[in-house]
Amino acid sequence: MAATRSRAKVRALSGSHSFERVAYTVPEFCFRNGISRPTYHRLRAQGRGPKEMRLGLNKILITADAERDWHELMQGPRPDLESRNAERAVMAGAAAVKSSAHVSKRRNAIHK
Repeated sequence: MAATRSRAKVRALSGSHSFERVAYTVPEFCFRNGISRPTYHRLRAQGRGPKEMRLGLNKILITADAERDWHELMQGPRPDLESRNAERAVMAGAAAVKSSAHVSKRRNAIHK
């Protein structure tokens, strides 16, 4: 009877789901998502980081569900970034036109 129980226990633990991770440390999360730790901390400071699970004072884990939710958040539209990119493009264009090396000024110099 004991042998039957131990075989059943081994079968229950041998499934592919038994070794699936449900939480990751910050370095593991960063590696899995291709971001650096400074980027992770910057996103967290901006309020755009994943939901964290804290164990004690120093142990931070990110669950697989929190990682999935974070992926959805990061894929969503960011109007503040789009407007900032548009403003940067306008400023870059204005700076380029003021430059003596701008293409419009080269054409005028050739025709004179």
